Amino acid sequence: MLIQSFSCRDVTGRASLIVDGELPRNERLGVRVHLLVCSHCRRFLKNLRGLVQAMRLRNAQREAVPVDDAFSQRLVTAMVQAVPATRPDEPPS
Repeated sequence: MLIQSFSCRDVTGRASLIVDGELPRNERLGVRVHLLVCSHCRRFLKNLRGLVQAMRLRNAQREAVPVDDAFSQRLVTAMVQAVPATRPDEPPS
């Protein structure tokens, strides 16, 4: 079996599928190998998972407890700022 090689761009482009557990079976091993060596992508996915979990919790609680929309915007802004400006496999601008 040949393991497909993934770049940071490949992993971040599939981030939603990875977080939702919907990544095609034939790509999972290649992504796992990339994550073993790339701390940037591991951090990105960890942050994305946290954001998804926070948004699910917010949506579940929204009807019971009103949440300020400013909080949601601050949360999204913090998550975006936590992602590195460049990927390790891309040359700096």
